[in-house]
Amino acid sequence: MKISMHDAAYGDSILISGASTTILVDGGTAKSFAGWSPSLEGVDTLDALIVTHIDNDHIGGAIKLLTSKHAPKVKEVYFNGINQILDVKDCDIGDRSDDLELSAIIANTTSRDEDQLIGYSEGTSLSLILQQQNIPLNKATEGRQIHRTSLNKNIIIGEFEIELIGPSRKSLLKIQQKWLELLESKEIKRRLISQRYSVAFENFISSIDTSVKHDEEISSPSEKIEFLANQPFTNDTSPPNKSSISFLLKTETKSILMLGDSDAETIEAWLNSKSADSITVDAVKLPHHGSRNNFSATLVRRIRTANYLISTNGDKFSHPNIETLARIIKFSPDREAKILLNHKISHLTDSFLSNANSYEGNISIHQGIKELEL
Repeated sequence: MKISMHDAAYGDSILISGASTTILVDGGTAKSFAGWSPSLEGVDTLDALIVTHIDNDHIGGAIKLLTSKHAPKVKEVYFNGINQILDVKDCDIGDRSDDLELSAIIANTTSRDEDQLIGYSEGTSLSLILQQQNIPLNKATEGRQIHRTSLNKNIIIGEFEIELIGPSRKSLLKIQQKWLELLESKEIKRRLISQRYSVAFENFISSIDTSVKHDEEISSPSEKIEFLANQPFTNDTSPPNKSSISFLLKTETKSILMLGDSDAETIEAWLNSKSADSITVDAVKLPHHGSRNNFSATLVRRIRTANYLISTNGDKFSHPNIETLARIIKFSPDREAKILLNHKISHLTDSFLSNANSYEGNISIHQGIKELEL
């Protein structure tokens, strides 16, 4: 199994290749697509595209991929879009005033960040594209929403077996609730899912923020491993992140945890449901680009692995946070483990790296590593 972490800016775009099966998990930012798309040359078919959640640094490049003339064929997609999250079939058509309010939502929530611009102003949404291209969506649930309790068996994609970790049904309901509250506040009737409605929905969900997310850029007063590793943990409560699809992917001989932007509580709930004190895997793609609010010391202790993967260029929210790296260095069960980052991170100072390298054990940090062969 080969894991390729694309240059997806501060987002995720990860290609997993087996002997006969290839899947892509997320597409990074829209702007990053031009940089990583050449890595798909020679890939005629993607057995699956998994878009973990509605967030610009995961969904943007996926939209660019699906609308590219030179993209490989995508056999199926796993994604919780507007139809899956809202789970409503019959609703009012609405009127012109609704259209004006929806256009206002689009205008107010469209990112001005060049990295994130997807084409929403042109009426682009992933749900709409999938519908137009007639690509099978969430085949395992017959097109319905996908969450940890939506299936009583694992998903099989070629040689890969996928066990869902998240999201929970409750997390998807939270997204639905926030959207319906917005509609009510704007006096927009529930309506048939039109192009404008779909675009407004994805724009709005991508824009949802929390104080925890803004807290990411606050720097620590110390770069000592002991101090950082023992900092109090605050779980990520961002609704989009908690709605992230995360999973355990296995072949007959290898395994990797693909944790999207999931929060620690969701991942621990999955472990608890298996009555598992711990799990051993060949690699872990850390949740939320190594955020301090998504990978707790408790979770580090419960996952034994030799490889921690982090996808980000560090441009947003100081990811990976040094507290996360310190937790791994102090608490990782495998004292020979490697932390692999697909970019060189400017906020990882020489002082911090020196402290990390001199800490007990032999856990090492490697920057600019884009591929891992398991």
